[in-house]
Amino acid sequence: MHYNLTSDDLEVEIVELLEQYGLGHWGTKHSATGLIEATIFVDERFTGDHIETGVTYTGRTTYWITATGSDMCEAMRNARNALVASAPVEIAKGA
Repeated sequence: MHYNLTSDDLEVEIVELLEQYGLGHWGTKHSATGLIEATIFVDERFTGDHIETGVTYTGRTTYWITATGSDMCEAMRNARNALVASAPVEIAKGA
């Protein structure tokens, strides 16, 4: 079912999901291609095609989801959907 959520609605929902999953933070930015990128930092419990990883200079592995859209609302909706799709089964059941 498609809902007409605003970017404010999606921000509230993403923050609630982060709190529910016990995660840290997220953000948005304009990319060089003209698209909006929304990035959500997750932990090792999250898996799948949406997850990107990197290693910090201290050797710590970080995990994140980056989703794009033609506007803020689309990028946030795509990031929210990727977050829920990548969540561990025990967490996703509550989403």
